[in-house]
Amino acid sequence: TALVGAFMADGAVADTGAVYVFVRTGTTWSEQAKLTASDGEIFDLFGLSVALSGDTALVGAAAEDEGGMTSGAAYTFVRTGTTWSEQAKLTASDAAPLSRFGCSVSIDGDTALVGADDHDSGLFDTGAAYVFVRNGTSWSEQAKLTAPDPVTNDNFGTSVRVLGDTAVISMSLDDDAGRDSGSVFLFERSGTAWAERAKLVARDGDEEDVFGASVALEGETLLIGAVIDDDLGFRTGSTYVFNLTEIGSGYCATSPNSVGPGMVLSATGNTSLSKECVALRADDGPDNKAGIFFFGPNQLAGVPFGEGLRCVGGATRRMQPPAFTGPSNGKPAGVAVQQLDFDAPYATSLGAGSTNFQFWYRDPMGGPSGYNLSNAHEIVFLP
Repeated sequence: TALVGAFMADGAVADTGAVYVFVRTGTTWSEQAKLTASDGEIFDLFGLSVALSGDTALVGAAAEDEGGMTSGAAYTFVRTGTTWSEQAKLTASDAAPLSRFGCSVSIDGDTALVGADDHDSGLFDTGAAYVFVRNGTSWSEQAKLTAPDPVTNDNFGTSVRVLGDTAVISMSLDDDAGRDSGSVFLFERSGTAWAERAKLVARDGDEEDVFGASVALEGETLLIGAVIDDDLGFRTGSTYVFNLTEIGSGYCATSPNSVGPGMVLSATGNTSLSKECVALRADDGPDNKAGIFFFGPNQLAGVPFGEGLRCVGGATRRMQPPAFTGPSNGKPAGVAVQQLDFDAPYATSLGAGSTNFQFWYRDPMGGPSGYNLSNAHEIVFLP
């Protein structure tokens, strides 16, 4: 089954937009249905974005006006046999003019994710994304997700993808690596609560790359489009591949800190050095404190150091720049995240075989020394 949006097609009236459903039999595709909004109006842009999960279709109409001019809406349709019918119309609980709710959509089972990249989340056009869940035939808003480090015109929600309990939301005009370089956020759901897991940027990001113009997620593999990247010439574009699989294994005990039992280190990515894709994360630390990820070839049995235990030895190297725990720097509270920069001087020490990582962090309220260490984490790299 394939969905094709035609956002200026004639629906209930001219130029409302439509979506066409095609099905395949063997090698032949045929049109099964034309979907239109029951309350469609001219220039609603119904079909600007589309998504499909089983027998449920989700369609964005980013210029629909129920909540004000171009506030936006999204519609769900369900298939019974070969017949499609409209099930629900989704709008943001805080719908506002010019938000463009429905500019991007994604659906997986009974969870829908809708982007509103021009929504004013405290600042002009910072953007937002909304999670909806289905119970029976009824849909309700579960969460509103926003960037932890919003800036005017960043356009959080440009592209979205939901898979299971993971949401991927791009902020394609983020300026971390230069104007409009772009970034992508990962959120995870626990129960009914959503929390940021990581912020991803291109390791060679540059201004006007628009990293996050498109995203796709299948299993543990994430694709991110950078539509105006210039690697092969002016605006040739590129796609980045991220592996979200947890890699490596922890060892050595963490030590209690001022907020709990201590920070725990983990890693995701790919163990192949040629893939250049590894991200480190330290959880359960004090808020808004500086720290440094470091690594070395040897494992220590646990040498007292500050309020913690040093478990990495040999010729150690520090990752730069220093990392800070959230939430003030855009990370979740008490969490530090850093990608390995394979172009940095410290990366020359990385090679095939075992490398051990640890996180040192400041914790003035945790004891006399004012600093502590996470547990350690071993990654066995392949060439």
